[in-house]
Amino acid sequence: AAAPAGAAEDRRARQLAAGRGLLRCLAEHCAGVAEADAAGRADLEEAGGAAAFAAAGRRRRALAALIRVGAAVADAGLDCEALRRQLEALASGSAVSASSATFVAPTNEPLAVSATTSAAGTSAATSASASGRRSDDRSLGRALLVATRLASAGVGQGEEERKEAVRRLSPLLDTLLRESAAPSSGRRPAQLWELSLRDVVPILGAIASLAARPERLDPRIRSQLLHGLEGAFGGPSPIDGFNLSSSATPPSAATLAELAAAWAWLGQEEGPRPDVGGELPLELPEATVEACRRWAISPTRVRSVVERWLASGG
Repeated sequence: AAAPAGAAEDRRARQLAAGRGLLRCLAEHCAGVAEADAAGRADLEEAGGAAAFAAAGRRRRALAALIRVGAAVADAGLDCEALRRQLEALASGSAVSASSATFVAPTNEPLAVSATTSAAGTSAATSASASGRRSDDRSLGRALLVATRLASAGVGQGEEERKEAVRRLSPLLDTLLRESAAPSSGRRPAQLWELSLRDVVPILGAIASLAARPERLDPRIRSQLLHGLEGAFGGPSPIDGFNLSSSATPPSAATLAELAAAWAWLGQEEGPRPDVGGELPLELPEATVEACRRWAISPTRVRSVVERWLASGG
């Protein structure tokens, strides 16, 4: 019985290897298609008007496809540098096109009719713009998450290699952390903090797992992330600063613990690290301990998550 069982295991291993190979080929093919399409999109964007509007739509569709393929590749524990490069380029381009591409369809309506419907049209356009912006924010967040997971699958333990992998994510992080103008209040919060809590927590966890040590992050980006999380935990509730609809299920204790862990990880000072599981446990920042007490979050669970991230990469 042992021989047939061994043969079956070998067959499954070969099938798994073949499947991973096909997945990598698919990723490289999709990256090539996206790269080939880039010149056509650039020409449309340069033409302006309806052509630029069409180019923005093509870019969003391509980004959505690469996010799906990239997530499957990352789930298999693989990296594809070509796919990651196109994903980063498309996401950065989507941020630009979302803020600059505006298309107004021509109208043959009489002036009186146009004047009567002006306010309603403006309101509808504003609502559609806000909805599109939220969709773009989610797409950028998912692109960052997938790119980070792909980088984690391919990065080695060397200091310079890991720092370079983190550095390549800086443009996407910069985009999500950038505040922008808002007609009503003058400024709108950074895009990252307008995502739902369930979107934000995996992004922060993936970044921490890739970087392992917070000092590998750009100091400005690290400061912005710390500031955002301090605002979340310093308010009436750690979930108030996030886009969590009233109909949604409240976040789990594990989700809140990982959010607190991200805050604690970002606040770690550079220096020798305690051995995970050793006699000297990790010291959590005092503000994190106080937040855990206020919001009934387990400090032991938070400490365990931070230790796991610190141990993930040298």
